[in-house]
Amino acid sequence: MNERIPEPLRDAVWALPNLIKLLARLLADPAVPLRRKLLAAAAGGYAVAPVDLIPDFIPVVGQVDDLIVVALGLKHLMDGAPPEVVRRHWDGSDDVLELVTNVIDWGAGLAPRALHGALKRLSPNDDAADRTS
Repeated sequence: MNERIPEPLRDAVWALPNLIKLLARLLADPAVPLRRKLLAAAAGGYAVAPVDLIPDFIPVVGQVDDLIVVALGLKHLMDGAPPEVVRRHWDGSDDVLELVTNVIDWGAGLAPRALHGALKRLSPNDDAADRTS
């Protein structure tokens, strides 16, 4: 049965534990700006909250909004970390990290441009003063 599942999809599913570890490690890393951590945590909170802007009973769109918000939060968090920090915290191969990053970028790309702009305005300068210890 595993032969029927496309290899990139299988790799993405197997990468989930590494993605969760990466997320936890980035949230704890002082090299990642606090604002980005807070926004990523808010995105995760939105995904698990029982109340949504778009109710889940609306077919497709109701579930997709959670995925888009989570992808956008992950992208914003990862973009705020230096690439070497992301790589240091990733337990998998570079190929799988690239695949995961591409999937996150794709999901975040589905978000309205206004939401991207709002995130940029919320994290305008990610300088040393904005980093946690």
